[in-house]
Amino acid sequence: MLPAIFALTPQPKAELAGEKPDHNNRYQANTVSTRQPVVKSMALKIELPGHRSNSSKTLPDRTVATLAPLQNDTRSDMPSDPRRDQQWSFFETRHYKGASALFAARAHNSGNFPVVVGVVDSGVMLGHEDLELLPGYDFVSDNRVANDGDGRDADPSDPGDWVTAEEIAVDPVAGCTATRSKWHGTAVSGTIGAISDNQRGITGGAPSVLLLPVRVTGKCGGYIKDLVDGVRWAAGLPVDGAPANDYPARIINLSVGFSGSCPASLQNAIDGAVASGAAVVVAATNSAATLDNEPQSPASCTNVTTVGALLRNGSLAPYSAIGSALAVLAAGGSANDGIITTQNASDSAPDDKSSYGYHFGTSMAAAHVSATFATLLSIDPSLTNQSLQQLVRQSATDADNINGCPHNMCGAGRLNAKGAVDLLISGGADQLQNDPPANDSLTVSTESSAIPPSTAAANEESPAARPATGGAGQTDRAGIAWLLCLAVIGRWRKRLFQPSSTASH
Repeated sequence: MLPAIFALTPQPKAELAGEKPDHNNRYQANTVSTRQPVVKSMALKIELPGHRSNSSKTLPDRTVATLAPLQNDTRSDMPSDPRRDQQWSFFETRHYKGASALFAARAHNSGNFPVVVGVVDSGVMLGHEDLELLPGYDFVSDNRVANDGDGRDADPSDPGDWVTAEEIAVDPVAGCTATRSKWHGTAVSGTIGAISDNQRGITGGAPSVLLLPVRVTGKCGGYIKDLVDGVRWAAGLPVDGAPANDYPARIINLSVGFSGSCPASLQNAIDGAVASGAAVVVAATNSAATLDNEPQSPASCTNVTTVGALLRNGSLAPYSAIGSALAVLAAGGSANDGIITTQNASDSAPDDKSSYGYHFGTSMAAAHVSATFATLLSIDPSLTNQSLQQLVRQSATDADNINGCPHNMCGAGRLNAKGAVDLLISGGADQLQNDPPANDSLTVSTESSAIPPSTAAANEESPAARPATGGAGQTDRAGIAWLLCLAVIGRWRKRLFQPSSTASH
């Protein structure tokens, strides 16, 4: 039996069909074979021939190896990046009801503390002109899924995850849908932290961010054991067979998911990451499920901030999962109104051109919340995880007035990044910090919602012979050192997940 696999969030079935269902008649997701990778991504790629880079030059490696304090600068409300006007999700709600006000948030941000955000995903285009990256790691252990000719190594680049019609008849991708490469990790990374004011492409949601790429998915998704190791390594915790991570993430973005309750091994990894000082943001999945009745993971895990998706008009996206676990809703877009971000132009193996395109799904919504957390931390790096979540929840709007949202099923409402920054600057988080939570970690109340990436079926087995994880350590960030504690290592259990509901790309 193959190890359990998870997949990146698939394209919402509703949007592909062009239908407009409500949550009284939610879509039934396609089932996925338990023999294929179960972790799926939560964002969908939209073909945009008119929005691809014309550059043909070989781009330099923009990986950085140091965490020097950022220089103070004065940032205007709007960046100088040429595609800024296409970034509707960063405007305020007076322009687009589903927007998250990240442009306005940066106008208030005088913080100069760099924040490391771990993007645990499909890898990234290392040479993209608009991404500045820390040294990452590739945890995909199955060569047939990895698609890069080797197993785990220090190369987190995305080799493409296209699946051909011939391949879908052969394990481990048997039962998958033939698809083009999605460049999911590159898309999520750009929304969180594309370089600002560099006269190229777009701007990321967080002006003071350093991206840590951690690859855990490939063709048809990924294995739960690889996801577990990727989460641990991103947080700076030890993983057998992998080098220590010298740049532990303060925020870990998980825009991936699978059907079923949270496995003990994944919960232990998340708990360890939170104990070490990381905040974990997850996508609610594009399953259109009610999480209280149809659990998805990591949305059903505890100690996470889960995020659902909004359309540009401010309505609940029909593909988005909902439930009492949601923390907030953020811009996810649709096939007609996607989120412009970084990507690769190729439908198969990557080319050397930096390009941009539109993606949509709860993966993109989660990226907006990760960017908001990073913006808040760049102003005050002493914020606890609970303070971060409370700032976002207390500043969110229209909790009971979002079209398509049942009562108490959509968290605190629409993400308002500017409102969260305003609340922080005005001292709104003081009481929260004076009353820290018992474990100084994020807690998910009955009003918060977890939005994981796409779902897929999976079974869980003991770790592979070459598990990957980074060593624990401590890092000085702009003069502020914080100690990374070892996570509680949960025993792996063999556990078969039922095929998860998911919308295929």
